Amino acid sequence: MQDYDRVLDVSLRGTLLMSQAVIPAMRANGGGSIVCLSSVSAQRGGGIFGGPHYSAAKAGVLGLAKAMAREFAPEQIRINSITPGLIQTDITGGLMQDERRHAIIDAIPLGGWVMRRTSPTPRCSWPAISPAT
Repeated sequence: MQDYDRVLDVSLRGTLLMSQAVIPAMRANGGGSIVCLSSVSAQRGGGIFGGPHYSAAKAGVLGLAKAMAREFAPEQIRINSITPGLIQTDITGGLMQDERRHAIIDAIPLGGWVMRRTSPTPRCSWPAISPAT
């Protein structure tokens, strides 16, 4: 239960609290943009890492983003959510063998081409930048 609470606190409660913190300034400035970070795990109902609690928390982020988007659209506050899949980081890199990682990359359409030719950080950040502009 401790993992469940921690994951929901970080993903879902964190998204809500941060949104509540910035919306007053956005209202005062006549609008703004919030980009929420969910996960493909929310859409699939599970992922390579994390458990059902992670998927539930990230699905909650999607629902929260949709609800806030509807609520704040009249005030010119845009709210979107992105749902990245597996991201190559120092954390995930140490959790799986190279053979498994290559099998996952090869199963992604264009994944082998894209993931071997770009660094992971820019590839993960551009979807967040586009809806924010």
